[in-house]
Amino acid sequence: MLLAALLLACHPPRETVVSDADADADVDTDADADADTDADVDTHSGPTVHSGLEHSGVPSPSVSASCQVQPDNALRVDCHVEVQPPGPVEVSFQPSAGGAARIQRWDEVGRADLTLWRMNGDTDHDYVFTALDSGAEASGTFRSGRIPAAFQVSMSVTGVVPPAGDLLFQADCDVPTAVVVDGEGRMVWYQDLTAGLPAGAYRVQATDVAGDGGVVSMLDRSLVRWFDWDGTLRLEAGAGITPGFDRAVHHDVAQRDGLLWVLTAEAWSDAVASWVVDGFYVLDTSGAVVADWNVDALAPPSGPGFAGYWGGQFAYAIDWTHENSVEVDENHDLLLSFLQVDTVIQVHGDPADPAFGQAVTTLVGDDATTFVSDYTIADPHGLTSDLTFSHQHHPHWLPSGELQMFDNEEIGASRVLRLRLDASARTAEITGSWSLGVACAYAGSAYDRADGTLIATCAPSGTFSVIEPTSGDVLGTWRPRCVGGGSRAMLARGIPVTL
Repeated sequence: MLLAALLLACHPPRETVVSDADADADVDTDADADADTDADVDTHSGPTVHSGLEHSGVPSPSVSASCQVQPDNALRVDCHVEVQPPGPVEVSFQPSAGGAARIQRWDEVGRADLTLWRMNGDTDHDYVFTALDSGAEASGTFRSGRIPAAFQVSMSVTGVVPPAGDLLFQADCDVPTAVVVDGEGRMVWYQDLTAGLPAGAYRVQATDVAGDGGVVSMLDRSLVRWFDWDGTLRLEAGAGITPGFDRAVHHDVAQRDGLLWVLTAEAWSDAVASWVVDGFYVLDTSGAVVADWNVDALAPPSGPGFAGYWGGQFAYAIDWTHENSVEVDENHDLLLSFLQVDTVIQVHGDPADPAFGQAVTTLVGDDATTFVSDYTIADPHGLTSDLTFSHQHHPHWLPSGELQMFDNEEIGASRVLRLRLDASARTAEITGSWSLGVACAYAGSAYDRADGTLIATCAPSGTFSVIEPTSGDVLGTWRPRCVGGGSRAMLARGIPVTL
């Protein structure tokens, strides 16, 4: 008896925490714009590793977790996680029926609410949270929600679209939405871009991947919003809520290193005419306007202008440049595209740079315009008969140092155009020219994909085309469709993305 008492004193029994796991998710059968809020996904934390007291009286390492679908997003799951002792945590989750596992990590977790994202809808998933310092684990299941019809986009395929990662685009359906589909065309993420705004009819003007994570968007030529992948609204700036934000905003927004660059327009008159003058704002992470710039710093307004786009806002003003794209590099230099004058200009975009707003490089695609080109376009490899570009969109630098753009008005059809700029020879050498076989009069983009193919967006046809660069063949196209009605998905850009 004495020996047994001594053994119990030295080795007290350990506590094991087990909870039930009846993942009986209620499924939303209506088509309203709210995801299930009654999904009673009663997930369990599983047997927690070493959850009692060790000899020292210090609690042993443990992890517990419980997860449920966000009430307003069917493809995001919130998990309450507790870790003892606090430290870095990793979660792995995958469809219960099998499939690739997704992993997310957090640097320091004690007691926290963590969000999981990127998943298919209406699907059972298994998860395991692991404390990386101790190896303690908690496992369980959850069921993702059914995507409401107002946010649903389906993808039809012509030809073959090889899987090559995820794709982000904006869908201006019943509700302006940012959508991500996987390589098979299945929705894996979405964000209501009007979340938290008063009820009303909104139009999405631009959507892009934020360099610091998440998506940036523009609504109604007046509002800029930045959402994290977990749905957190990081920034909102616009007319009436941000001091100094008094210009119209349009076409594009870029984000990197704690700054945002937003294309702007305002109208003013001189002795000749009334002009739409393009430019950009620079915002910090609070949404404050920290700098601004107008293109008339480089040249005075002139020319016949572009009709229609600003008619309802700046009546009779001449849209002489029609700025339509901004891309930012690691030096905070900007590539700006001006459709009406067939011109791409690189300017210093860092407000802390004494040279802020000064032009670095000017490339003109056609002859007689307002601006003078620093380069002559050449085709030493005989890739095309067209040594011009016009009404271009989405010029951007590739990792190779080449310049790539969507050339809307190639002879007979739009194309993806790639050039190598040689400053010493003052030539822009064509290194790639890939026709879509169809004319795309407005909008558009051209990105490289992870498998080496190209994906180009043609807005008028509402399609993403995948091009094999060696042969130049269009392998296949995707056409998004708004399931719940409303407008078809307005395809300004299809952007390869890693969530």
